[in-house]
Amino acid sequence: MSAMVTGTAHIDTLNLISKLGVTIRVDESTLIEMAELIKVCWLEIDVAMDTSYLTEGTIYEVSFVVMLKKDASGWDFPVTLDMEEPNGKKSQCKVNMKDLPREEWIKIRVDDFTNQKKGKLKIFFSGYEGGLWKTGLIVKGASIKPKKSFPI
Repeated sequence: MSAMVTGTAHIDTLNLISKLGVTIRVDESTLIEMAELIKVCWLEIDVAMDTSYLTEGTIYEVSFVVMLKKDASGWDFPVTLDMEEPNGKKSQCKVNMKDLPREEWIKIRVDDFTNQKKGKLKIFFSGYEGGLWKTGLIVKGASIKPKKSFPI
């Protein structure tokens, strides 16, 4: 995990799904490690970030940055995106991956949160409904970007 000066944090995917039958590759033009899902029936990506790296009182947009390959399969059921803020507030949404474009990077928004308490921000990306084997997902990482600030 690395925090950037702009207040944006990108989570390293090397540690996210290394136990799910993935190949790690490096995009030489941007030097970002990515994880490619080869084949899995039960997908779960868990990310935890220390919010002390983030500016207090700032609203952040939390998302996953992914790409579906042209021949990706097994995405007939929605994936679930969850977020748990340091204060315990939880949110959830579902995304139909089969409706997303192929061969291009997409940001899948999880939710927004206001950083008001130091602790762990937890985000989850899971797909296990239907029991289908899933292939062809490339995960660039999780993105936590500031939207706007306000005085506390």
